[in-house]
Amino acid sequence: MYKVMTKVLKDRIQKQMDVMEALPPEEAGFRKNFSTVIQIHALNEVAKKCYEFNMKLVAVFVDFKKEFDSIKFESIWAALEDIKCDSELIKTVKLLYAHGKSAVQVSGKIAEF
Repeated sequence: MYKVMTKVLKDRIQKQMDVMEALPPEEAGFRKNFSTVIQIHALNEVAKKCYEFNMKLVAVFVDFKKEFDSIKFESIWAALEDIKCDSELIKTVKLLYAHGKSAVQVSGKIAEF
């Protein structure tokens, strides 16, 4: 049930983000009908030019899936409000996070955290 619910919520949030044009076209990762090929090509061209002109280049890549645990939930709620998500949708997302539990099964024993 959780997977179905989160998929429905994700789709509704994504639809609202598209309506509000919350993301610029340059942010193409993990978006339907977008590709990161242009960004990769642009970075490659910048790297070539830096090499050609003996310039330093610093590139930073953040794995947001790994960083998700460090995000303050208040920031998520504020972002959803900024793109004018329905208050009931935000309330539902908050409930999912407020009562979330995880469990790991090791050698037949379940440990919750």
